[in-house]
Amino acid sequence: MGEDFVKRRNDRFVRHREACFAAQSSPDLFSAVPPEAVVTVLATAIAEVQECRELWTPNVNAPGPIDFYDGDIAVVRVEGADADHLRARDDDAPMVAQVLQVDREHGLVELKVTSTS
Repeated sequence: MGEDFVKRRNDRFVRHREACFAAQSSPDLFSAVPPEAVVTVLATAIAEVQECRELWTPNVNAPGPIDFYDGDIAVVRVEGADADHLRARDDDAPMVAQVLQVDREHGLVELKVTSTS
């Protein structure tokens, strides 16, 4: 009788564990939302830029540097390896950048770039 009890209890535990596993891996509300990629890069200021501003870029896939705009004025340029890194993470998805820090003495801008790819 003791072995039968242990076997039933073990079977119940396995069924419960499998049901919990299935519930954890089932689709949820967030599975339909595209993931966001957030990257911090250094850029060059090509015009006056303020901290905490949101910038946008129209075309990430074009070769060369990536310009970020404040309104219709290009204010920040990302070049080199950082631009290649942004291109590798994106498939024609819009990119928005937030200015984290501006070093006016050296003309450097730290951006937090967000993409929905």
